[in-house]
Amino acid sequence: MMLNKVLVVGSKGFIGSRLMKQHPDWKGVDLKDYEDFCKVGYKGYDGIVMLAAHHINFTPEDYTYNLDLYRAFTKFVFDNDNPFVLFASSAAVYEPSVEGDHQEDEFLRPITLYGKSKVVGEQIVQDVTDKFTILRFSNVYGDGDGHGAIDLFKQGGNTIYGDGQQVRDYIYVDRVVTAIGRVMASPQRYTGQTYNISSGCGRTTEHVFNQYGHGGAKYVEPRKADVACSILNNSRAKKDGLL
Repeated sequence: MMLNKVLVVGSKGFIGSRLMKQHPDWKGVDLKDYEDFCKVGYKGYDGIVMLAAHHINFTPEDYTYNLDLYRAFTKFVFDNDNPFVLFASSAAVYEPSVEGDHQEDEFLRPITLYGKSKVVGEQIVQDVTDKFTILRFSNVYGDGDGHGAIDLFKQGGNTIYGDGQQVRDYIYVDRVVTAIGRVMASPQRYTGQTYNISSGCGRTTEHVFNQYGHGGAKYVEPRKADVACSILNNSRAKKDGLL
């Protein structure tokens, strides 16, 4: 299966913008271009990369918008004669863990609205097509252009929520982009599969601040939705050549 026309939803986002630089022949759509995937029809595509989602400061309104995205996605699939779908999911779909790493086949029990919306998205993808791959990203960071802890520290931020001992699995954005590109280059190889895209290693917030931050850290009250530990097992992705 060769994909001739690919649509990237969320093409101006942190991951999407880097993906589009590597694949300039793909079509991008993003709210930053005043193009709302929920409101504009797109036809003639045989592949779609679903990156778009509201995440930062996630509210009930953000949750509702993500559901609108999934409705638009369902219409897109029907209008484009069952294209191949790459759905970007998240470590937030897993139940909080204090030890061990998360496997792709474990039961999903998210505690945040964002995680719950991603579970809904995964289910919708599997309901409307059999030509899909789901990638669950751990904490993606870049060169100060992202929104997570490492990028905020690179930007000069020094706030640490709680005691700084929360463990996260950080993966560099270009590794994520490479994994997406490999799926879209050989969709038949990855069809029907779900993969954790991660480093497979945990680091504390305090550790990454000492590595990337500047000056002294400012410790504040922990946030309600923060989990103690989130590490994703990436052995399946490594075995199948995505990492």
